[in-house]
Amino acid sequence: MLLKQQFPEASFVVGIEGEWGEGKSSFINCLKQRFEQAEEKGETPPVVVEFNPWWFENPEKTASNLLEVIINGRDLCDIKAKKALANLLKALNHINPWLEKLFSNPVVLAPFFGASSVAAYKSETWLGVAGAAVVALVCHLGLQWLARQRTYSESLAGLKQKAAAALKSEKMKGQKQIVIIDDLDRLSHEEIREVFRAVKGVLDLPNIVYVIAYDRAIVASALDEVHKGRGEAYLEKIVQLPYRLPKPTEEKLESYNKNALFGSGAVSAVVPEKLEAEMSFRYISQAFLKLPRDVKRLQGSLCAFGLVPETIRMDPLDFMFLEALRIKEHVLWLQLTSAMLEAHSYMNVAEGTEKRDVARKDWLRKRLPALIGAEVPVADAIRFFTGWVLDEIDVLLDMVRAYLQQQQDKKQFSNEKIRRYLM
Repeated sequence: MLLKQQFPEASFVVGIEGEWGEGKSSFINCLKQRFEQAEEKGETPPVVVEFNPWWFENPEKTASNLLEVIINGRDLCDIKAKKALANLLKALNHINPWLEKLFSNPVVLAPFFGASSVAAYKSETWLGVAGAAVVALVCHLGLQWLARQRTYSESLAGLKQKAAAALKSEKMKGQKQIVIIDDLDRLSHEEIREVFRAVKGVLDLPNIVYVIAYDRAIVASALDEVHKGRGEAYLEKIVQLPYRLPKPTEEKLESYNKNALFGSGAVSAVVPEKLEAEMSFRYISQAFLKLPRDVKRLQGSLCAFGLVPETIRMDPLDFMFLEALRIKEHVLWLQLTSAMLEAHSYMNVAEGTEKRDVARKDWLRKRLPALIGAEVPVADAIRFFTGWVLDEIDVLLDMVRAYLQQQQDKKQFSNEKIRRYLM
C-alpha cells in the first residue's frame, strides 16, 4: 500500500502498534529495505525520511525540527515546494537568533544599565548593585520576549496554505513523502503529545504520509492526561490506519528462536533435532523467549561466554537455561543457584519414583519461594531442568561452582566484544 501510494492526497498517518520488544523497529527496517528495492522491481520509490525526536532537546520545537527533516529529505528539483516549506519553517521558529544570543545573558546588559544604577545609589553601594541587577534582569527578560516575537507579517495559516498548494501542484501530484517516526513510546508523555500536535495540528500537509511506531497503551495514556478518559478515542482520530503487529504462533516463535540461537553459532555442540535437546529447548523458548528482544539478549550473553559451557563441562542447554533464567527472572536465578549449592540435601529425598517426585517439588518450593508466583511455563522449565540424577550430584556441584565463578569473571567480556558480535 505504501509503495503503490494508495493514499488520499491529504496528510495520512499510519500507526505500527506493538508492545516493547515485539519487533516494531525490525518491522520498520523491513519496510525501509523494501522501499530501497522498489526501483529494481519497476516501482516508483517513495521519498523516505526518518525523524527521531530523541535527537532534539526542546519538545516545544518538535514541529520545526520535524519540518526541517521533511525539507532536507525533499528532492532538489522541488524548488517551489521547498521554498514554501522553508518559509513555513521560518514562521514556526519566529525567533531572531542574533537578538536571542545578544540578550540571553543579563551580563551583556550590565555596561548599559549597571553603571548608571550604581551611580544613582552611590551612597549605598549594596543598593546600587542590587538596583543594577534588577534593571538588567528586567531588560534581559523583556528583550528576550521581544526577540521571540514573530518577525513575519504573513500569518502561519497563510504560509501553511501556500505550502499545501505547492505540495498539491501538478508537478507534485502522486509524489508521496514518507516520514518514519520510531520509538514514540520511549518519549516522555509531554514529548509524545508534542509529536502528535506537530503531525496532526501543524504539519498535516498534502502528500505526506507519517508512519509512526508505538505501544498503543503507553501513547493512549499520554493523551489521556490531557483528554481525561478519552486517550484511546483521541488516538483513533490521529491515526487513520493502525496496524497491529501480528503475534507469531508458538511453532513459528520456537522456529525463530531456534534459528537465531543455533543458526548464529551462539550455541555449539548441540544437535537441536535430537528429541531430548528439542524438548529442552522448547521449555526454554516457552518460558523465557517470548519476544525477539529476549532472543537477542540471550544471544549476546551466550556469545560473551563463548566456550564456557565446554570448559566447565556443562551441557550447553543447561547453560542456556541458567542464562535465560538469569536474564528474565533474576530473583529465581539467585534462589536456584543458591539451592544448587546445597544439592547434597537433594540426595536425601525419599526413595521410590512417586515419593521422590513429591519430595523434590517440596525441596524446590522451600528453596525457591519466588516459584510460587512464577508463570506456569517458567515453573515448568525449572522443574524440568532440576530433575538431577542423584549419582551425579557431585559433578553438578562442580559445574555450578564453575558457572558462578564465570559470572564473577564476566567483566572480562567487554561491551565492545558483545557489540561487535551483534552488529
